[in-house]
Amino acid sequence: MKAAKYLILGTLLIGLAMALSITAENPLQTVEKGKVADFKIQITNTEADQQNILLSAESDLPVSLSEEVISLASGETKIVHLFAVTENAEQGLHLIKFNANGQIENLAVNVEEGNGILEINSIYDKIKVLQGETQELKFLIRNNGDEKLRNIVISGDIPESLSPQYPETFNLDAKAVKEISIKINVPKDYPTGEYDVRVFAGSGNTITKAETTIEVEGRKSLKDALDIQIMLPWEPVKENGKVIGYKITAKVRNRLISDLSNVEWKFEGMPETWEVSGNEPFTIKGYETKYVELTIIPDSFAEKQVNITLEKDGEVITSQTITFAGYKVGAPTGLVIAGGSTLIGAVVVIALIIALLYVRAKNAEKDQKEIEETKTYLEKIVSKISGEAKSKTKKK
Repeated sequence: MKAAKYLILGTLLIGLAMALSITAENPLQTVEKGKVADFKIQITNTEADQQNILLSAESDLPVSLSEEVISLASGETKIVHLFAVTENAEQGLHLIKFNANGQIENLAVNVEEGNGILEINSIYDKIKVLQGETQELKFLIRNNGDEKLRNIVISGDIPESLSPQYPETFNLDAKAVKEISIKINVPKDYPTGEYDVRVFAGSGNTITKAETTIEVEGRKSLKDALDIQIMLPWEPVKENGKVIGYKITAKVRNRLISDLSNVEWKFEGMPETWEVSGNEPFTIKGYETKYVELTIIPDSFAEKQVNITLEKDGEVITSQTITFAGYKVGAPTGLVIAGGSTLIGAVVVIALIIALLYVRAKNAEKDQKEIEETKTYLEKIVSKISGEAKSKTKKK
């Protein structure tokens, strides 16, 4: 092997005495597998006239040039870089033929087994994502060396049509492990199937890669993908000591593994004069539970049914009908009667009566007359709901 190395080395600097002078700073490089060989090549125009020079390189290794076309005035010198990637290279000698306007310079890389200082592994061999959905590819980055690795860059060959969002450059302490994610957005009309992708991690002249598969599945109905639960009790919104609205908390749970982005609130049956805040579009991750606060300022506290809907791109995901009710402006709470069983609604109302009286008892400014008026109003609601439940039971 040594004899072969010396033989090749003896031919590396033999150039053609033509219009260019080409000199490689280190024409034979020995690098560990996974590192990038960087050849600095000095090119001088020895002609009397300016030359436009076309550069290229051939090898069994992946190679690239810092420039592919250069222009040199007479006597001008320029240095270009030739990079050879050894990630998948076999151990041993690999030849590179550098070509400048037909003038050849022979280079070589001797690849030795490395110690795998930088390592990247995909957490999932395959990840499924629906058309029109957002998903994250997750990887583990390891620094197996004894020194800190700086300016680690993450890149890959994920199709640009999936809008990959690669992490920012970061450092990694010796022996440390870091989880990273790459977010992708699959268009609604993206072709279904499996896509093998590679993700690279590089620091200095050390580079490593991981492979994973993205499986795009046809878009399915999002109905019931989310679950809404209106939490109790509600908080009153006050102005100048008087209650003017409701502050409610909605518990939203994503049943899917995929993220849902740009989820929007819709309120059917709500008068246009009512004010709503906290209803901005949001993103909810796969299997995530999110609590969203909604503040609703009605123009009156008369009983009103409103259908709260969550939609994505115009498609209804889930909805729930609730009843807003309050005796008058100044009443300390609003009531919610969840859509569904009227008996369940009655139980909710009864529970809220207890909560109502508890809040009122703590509010020294409210007089007994207001308590009795509100209690009477709530009892009418309970009586009405109980009557409806009995009527439905008889019909069955």
